[in-house]
Amino acid sequence: MRKLIGRVSSYAGTSWSGCIGLYFVLVFRQAQYITILFATLKGNATSWSMSIIKLFPSRPLRFFISLASFLLLLLLNSCKSPSIETPEPYTLEYPNYFGKPKLPQDNPLTKEGVDLGKKLFFSPLLSSTNQISCANCHKPQFSFADNQNFSEGVLGNKVDLNVPHLINLAWNPGPFGWEGKSPSIRKAIENALTSPLEMDINLNEIIPKLEKKQDLKLSFKKAFPYSTQPITKENLLKALEQYTLTLVSFNSRYDLWRQGKLQPTESEKRGFELFFKSPKPNEQRGAGCGDCHTGHITTNGLFMNNGLYPIENGLSNFTQNPFDKGKFKVPSLRNVELTSPYMHNAKFKTLDEVIEHYNSGVHVNEFTSPILLYQQNERGSSPNLNLTLQEKQDLAVFLRMLTDTLVLKK
Repeated sequence: MRKLIGRVSSYAGTSWSGCIGLYFVLVFRQAQYITILFATLKGNATSWSMSIIKLFPSRPLRFFISLASFLLLLLLNSCKSPSIETPEPYTLEYPNYFGKPKLPQDNPLTKEGVDLGKKLFFSPLLSSTNQISCANCHKPQFSFADNQNFSEGVLGNKVDLNVPHLINLAWNPGPFGWEGKSPSIRKAIENALTSPLEMDINLNEIIPKLEKKQDLKLSFKKAFPYSTQPITKENLLKALEQYTLTLVSFNSRYDLWRQGKLQPTESEKRGFELFFKSPKPNEQRGAGCGDCHTGHITTNGLFMNNGLYPIENGLSNFTQNPFDKGKFKVPSLRNVELTSPYMHNAKFKTLDEVIEHYNSGVHVNEFTSPILLYQQNERGSSPNLNLTLQEKQDLAVFLRMLTDTLVLKK
């Protein structure tokens, strides 16, 4: 009896995780033996058959036990959970001097999620007319911005503000959009999809269209295998968020210089010094650009009034704070060479025009950022910088040094 129980126990040790052990108690020969039979599909069929023969020498009884065992295995097989392939983590590449990115804790990057997000980004199914995609306004060749003053959405509708680029959003603290309309990237995506001036679609209307595409159904299942219903509006937004977070630029001439892989020109070095140095009359010449376009990402992520005229509401549209009038998001200047026209209202067409605005065109009012009010290279000239022609040229050369064409292929 002990030998029999030991043998049965060895079978039990091969049982599946998550299935309930099933026991057959057979009483025969006046209850002299109690046999516990337990089997799983992972067990070896031959050894199981031999065990039956040893345990039950009677041929009729052996037939009955074999039949019962076969039926038991079918029952166990029906309760076996299908294997779930866990998505592979996506490794976000970036240089150490960028610092740690700000990634959503409830939406970890995976290769499958990023791949799905890219497919959705370029799919016209996300618009009400099935004619435009996210890439219609966020064009890769323009650093995922647009070369139009105001991009065209469905039915020819024009958006209210110049389309910003999507580079290095993982280091952008938010809120997002020129006016701070969206507290997160995910919300910014939702706003773009539902806006009547852009994609003009209810998220619930997208789901049936996606479910008709077998390749997308499979991609959703791979990206979100633990969801009972993979194609949902929440997963749609998560996938798009994952893709946009991977648009990281760190292969410009500036980055290669920072990484010790090239030597800049003399003009690039002078432009770098002007960009990051604040002007001090009779002490230090500078343009003070880095006071707002800070660090290697070239933005402080704040909302500021940069002296444009006429004054628009900007951030105050959402905060209802009158002191936020004319404040707009400070953009990153990564790939700025490719993102013309410039400013939220597309006022300037060239980098030279932008530089001249800060050199001599800042409109002073009660809302103008204090940083601009005290920028001067010559005492008494504030807010004019009084840059020389050579200094303005060097600044433009440095700004072009921030161009990275590799990110455009993502």
